[in-house]
Amino acid sequence: MANSKRISAGKATREYLVYWFSGTGNSWLLARTATAVLRQQGATVRLIDMSVGGVVQGSADQVLVFCYPVYGWGMPRLVARFINSLPVSNQRAVLIATMGGEHPGVALAHARKILSVKGCTVIGARAFTLPNNYPMGRVPKDSERLLAAAVGDVREFANRVNKEKLLAPEVSLPAYVFSRLANMGFWATLGLSARGFRVTDKCNGCEYCRRVCPAANIVIEGKLPVWGRKCEQCLRCVQLCPRAAVEFMGLREGGRPRYREPSLNPNDFIIRP
Repeated sequence: MANSKRISAGKATREYLVYWFSGTGNSWLLARTATAVLRQQGATVRLIDMSVGGVVQGSADQVLVFCYPVYGWGMPRLVARFINSLPVSNQRAVLIATMGGEHPGVALAHARKILSVKGCTVIGARAFTLPNNYPMGRVPKDSERLLAAAVGDVREFANRVNKEKLLAPEVSLPAYVFSRLANMGFWATLGLSARGFRVTDKCNGCEYCRRVCPAANIVIEGKLPVWGRKCEQCLRCVQLCPRAAVEFMGLREGGRPRYREPSLNPNDFIIRP
């Protein structure tokens, strides 16, 4: 990320719409943390899950906060569709991204570009490093330290939203092009398809995976899950399976450890009966 420019957040803001999406809890943790800080400042905050809730018609005085993970150097497709569905307005926006690596790619820049077309001004944007939940990455040994640091950093970031000028990161054109192509390659090779998923004989047919899938991409056939071709790569079905019966690529018994944000209540992510 090459440059940053300072943009004033303007007068104190008291109303926020926090739109969030989370695969296995990292973004949900930061969305809740930021919400708590803003409420402590006396703000009115509404939390809305982008995977189930629609766009809320708000006033120009409201600030939109988008909290979401980085998938393959970009935004989740679900989040991009949601932001694209926003009506044109002159609202302000704040972006919070969670990443398991060291660079968010175009996850912030792409969202900012869409929002600018919608007439929104991004007054602050930042990516926070948390433990990786993806089998091709790794779960770091210092997960607790990463979580604690991210929570502290997002508290500070949320405190500054109304009080100071915020940094709105900018991406150089070469970095944007490279990350955008990498993101497109990610979806072309790994995303959407059922490739890589399998279920073991540990499965007891509880259907939890189907109930939490944000893309409604899982159906049950013969008491076992079957994946379709609209996967969001959130890995809820893998990481949150009560019996660790779902495997994906390198994530299998005796292999890479599973990860979900430790404070997550799995029932929070159930979105269908």
